[in-house]
Amino acid sequence: MLDCGFTKKYLFEKMKECGIDLSDLDALLITHAHSDHIQQLRVFSHLPIYSVCELDVGIRLEPYQTFQIQDIQITPLAASHDAQGCCGYLFESEGEKLAYLTDTGYVSKLNIQMMQNLDYYIIESNHDVEMLMKTNRPFATKSRIYSDQGHLCNEDCGRALSLMIGENTKEITLAHLSEEANTPVRALSVVSGCLKDYKGILQAAAQKECIKGGSR
Repeated sequence: MLDCGFTKKYLFEKMKECGIDLSDLDALLITHAHSDHIQQLRVFSHLPIYSVCELDVGIRLEPYQTFQIQDIQITPLAASHDAQGCCGYLFESEGEKLAYLTDTGYVSKLNIQMMQNLDYYIIESNHDVEMLMKTNRPFATKSRIYSDQGHLCNEDCGRALSLMIGENTKEITLAHLSEEANTPVRALSVVSGCLKDYKGILQAAAQKECIKGGSR
């Protein structure tokens, strides 16, 4: 399981909706230590907990050093965010690869190399820049989100994907969409415009809704 934000009630409701029980989990991976990603950490204290960031519990990882959980090889990918030790993850199992990368202001050259021609991508498409600037958020907050240590906008997400996807790519899920500064329709429109030759599945995960992979 990746991250454990929101309330305990909400988290367990969504796990049930996905057919997942707490006893099904082998480990918890943390992307970074912002409260909306670790709020229910204590609920999973019986599990091995892995993170690049510094937590009071768990196993400390180093970026780009691969480790194993059962038959899954996992490599932390350093992200650019205003939180110490923020990362995404690259998963490899049974000949397929999936990358999960959110909470990053840009996709580094190294990560683009690491994420070449994967089968599956779950990647941040957080905001539409024009919509962000029209929100009532303080200017400092807007600047933080737009910065290289903030969040990936739709256009930058699309450009990064255009440099990474290949013939193996079956499915792309756009994630971490802002409720105030983006919509699934807008994110899909912008990103698909950057991926004109892509024939696989492209979907957007709205906040607070479960979404499942559609290619298998």
